[in-house]
Amino acid sequence: MRIGLIVVAYGLAEDLVLLFSRSDSSKVHWYLFLHSQVEEVVAVCERLAARPNVRYYPYGENRGLAKSWNEGLIDGYHDGMDVMLIANDDAAPQYGDATRIARAAARNRDYYMVSGWGFDARALQSGDMLFSLAAINPVALEKIGYFDENFYPIYYEDRDYYRRAQLAGLGHMCIPSTHILHAGSKSRSIVPIQQHEEQFERNKAYYLRKWGGEKEYELFETPFNDPALGWKIRTNERNAPYPGYNRMDREAAG
Repeated sequence: MRIGLIVVAYGLAEDLVLLFSRSDSSKVHWYLFLHSQVEEVVAVCERLAARPNVRYYPYGENRGLAKSWNEGLIDGYHDGMDVMLIANDDAAPQYGDATRIARAAARNRDYYMVSGWGFDARALQSGDMLFSLAAINPVALEKIGYFDENFYPIYYEDRDYYRRAQLAGLGHMCIPSTHILHAGSKSRSIVPIQQHEEQFERNKAYYLRKWGGEKEYELFETPFNDPALGWKIRTNERNAPYPGYNRMDREAAG
């Protein structure tokens, strides 16, 4: 089985090395996106990029998490991967966790997402670690497509994906045999607090406009309550705002 794993590197050099070492790095085909100019992170990424099983995207700037996740999914499945996983750069799985999730995803193709169990260090609780380490099966891309890149540069792109999958009637599986430690927003340390808060609030406002409410209180069943808009974002729609989207929000995001 060919397993691809997408990771976006921001400011956590040691965590990135740990993720590689604990994710069956010799068996996994890596899609490594550099969103940083932090010297230590750049050096680690360049060292990892020398491996034959790493496809490297040295962008060197935060181009948006959804954008790089989408590019990795497109390239990975185009490369013939059987399963594509996404990992946060502050996730520390145990040895074999990535393979366990990939195998479960391959056995359960009708689930759009297969994630692992673990511990969230920020929330101090155990549970489903969701996109800290998870597989996205082809059925997700067939039914709801890709991440909405209008959530920029980060926050709410995952919640929007869950919402669209829910409306499309797609199921999600969490396997209990993994032991993932998720630091939880550890990369925030390299972003000024005010900038972080502005990004969060801007994307929250966009989510509220798009779905008419927040988690479990969404009022709309189509984006912006427009029956003409569907749940699927196609690859040729990347970077194209939905009709009715306020382009000024994107410009304000920089």
